Amino acid sequence: MPLPRPSRRALRIGIIALAAAALAIVAERSEWVRALGTGGTARAWIWAPVELRDVRPRAFFAAREFELAAVPQRAILEVLGDEEYVAWANGWRIGSGRYRAGAPLDRYEVARFLRPGANRLVLELRSVTGAGGATLRLVDGEGRVLAATGPRWSVFQQTWRGLVSGETIPWAPRAAVLGLSPFGRWGSPAPGPLEPVLADTIVQSRPERATRFRLPLESGLWLRLPRGDSRRPPLGPLVEFDFGAEVTGYLVLAVRDPETAIGLVRLGSTPAESSGWVPDDIAVVAPQRGVWQASEPRRFRYVEVAGLDEVRSAAVLRLAPGQPAPPDGPGGGAGLFGISSPPRRRPVEDAIWRRLRDRPRMPPLEPLAGTALRPSGAGRSPARARAPGARPRPGDPPAQRAPRPRAGAPGPGPLEASPPGAPAPGSRPR
Repeated sequence: MPLPRPSRRALRIGIIALAAAALAIVAERSEWVRALGTGGTARAWIWAPVELRDVRPRAFFAAREFELAAVPQRAILEVLGDEEYVAWANGWRIGSGRYRAGAPLDRYEVARFLRPGANRLVLELRSVTGAGGATLRLVDGEGRVLAATGPRWSVFQQTWRGLVSGETIPWAPRAAVLGLSPFGRWGSPAPGPLEPVLADTIVQSRPERATRFRLPLESGLWLRLPRGDSRRPPLGPLVEFDFGAEVTGYLVLAVRDPETAIGLVRLGSTPAESSGWVPDDIAVVAPQRGVWQASEPRRFRYVEVAGLDEVRSAAVLRLAPGQPAPPDGPGGGAGLFGISSPPRRRPVEDAIWRRLRDRPRMPPLEPLAGTALRPSGAGRSPARARAPGARPRPGDPPAQRAPRPRAGAPGPGPLEASPPGAPAPGSRPR
């Protein structure tokens, strides 16, 4: 049955409208692709060229060099990373952040960190699930794009000396472009307010170390942290740190591991009463990075770290007076539509605690009278506790010195405080 004349006209109009819409989408996408290839205004989300179904934790670096004929008066860095990012410009750490649903773009004024000629932008990207995305764009005061994420970014699975600044970037695999805003699961995030760079928010560039630590798997005693991190043996997979007083800033962990390392971090005003605690953060350390720094500042005194076998110390980059107080809870802030999602327990948490439960536990050590392990304040001049494995110094009291064992004969622990048959504090249980 032939359609009435008005219906035929409406059908033709609908077909023409659909064809026009399809042509508009193709033209727009092709324009985005051209802009992406030439460093234009397209906002691209990039990631490492890996199989996204691989759910192992991942931490890597993405770098891009660009040229400037002259430094503009204003230069705004817009960046967002899922799950976490750390951004550098010519060796200066600009800022860091953690992704939340509906989060705006982090924006920083970075003109003072640029220079005529070659410039380098570097992103450290972390994800507990192995998948994620990051977008970055550098624009001048007139909105012209100076640099942006795209397929020309180089991806490094581990750090190397000179990556952030200094040495020429060698050949490396190119970044994978996962999507172009507003398409994709990240949508088109709105620009947020200008934020201060890291150098303007902290008291000093050198982190302030924790004062004491203890190893719950081997003893309940608090020991003083010795100086130096690189030549000292690691503290083990479960360690607590005490800063002596409440501090506010970015937590920094010294971690030496040739592979991607992952650990649970709890921050609080009191030490944990038992194991199995819910972490406030999950640290994903890039291979050979040597250090992990939290992406957001927090307020804490005690730090518990579980799962990082090669952790050596904890420190904090203190926030300067007058800086906004960090959120009370991990992550902070409301989610999409102002609704905060309940805390999620990730499979990696159960895997780490299961591995720690399988390790043999040591009986608690009892401090001996006159040793370096006696409680602080006992006596007029209490001896300072030495770290497990540390060599005695010439001025140490006799009770702190360990007798040198004869050749072929096992000797007591470095502090002579281990019960019979138990390994020394700081040694790993077999």
